[in-house]
Amino acid sequence: MSLLDLDEELNQTLDDTESAPEFIEPPDGKYRLKTVKAGLKGKEVENKEGEEELQVRMNCVYAVVKTYEIGDDQSPVPDGTLVGEGFNWTAEGRPYFKTRCEKIFGVESVKGATVKDLAEEFKNSHEFDCTIRTSETKGSGPNKGKVYRNTRIAILAEAATTEA
Repeated sequence: MSLLDLDEELNQTLDDTESAPEFIEPPDGKYRLKTVKAGLKGKEVENKEGEEELQVRMNCVYAVVKTYEIGDDQSPVPDGTLVGEGFNWTAEGRPYFKTRCEKIFGVESVKGATVKDLAEEFKNSHEFDCTIRTSETKGSGPNKGKVYRNTRIAILAEAATTEA
């Protein structure tokens, strides 16, 4: 794309462009979600010794198919709303991603599947029922004063299906 093309882009409307779904933190409740995508993402962070190190997370994205139940004082989440979940890509975090995949895909084991295979499988719109709970934790040490919000997704008993 050249500078002239950029100028032309600035003079166009977005009338024929579909709006993207919102990415939100849904209220605590019971939902039906479907997989959208998953992938590894890394960023440089300062470790406890003050040195830069690469922190890698597996980021999973789901879309709300249906809101079953939320608190009385909460508004329903619009269908199509996006919800994210992340797993630290460490020896401690990888088993949680593996278990999540097995439950969502409705398989006993993902043995033999590469991480790339599993991330690609997220594009196949696997639906599942779950509860979502959000909690807050306060940082310590160099992160003292920061508040972290954690969204926890608990898949309900073997409800995984694939719907394209």
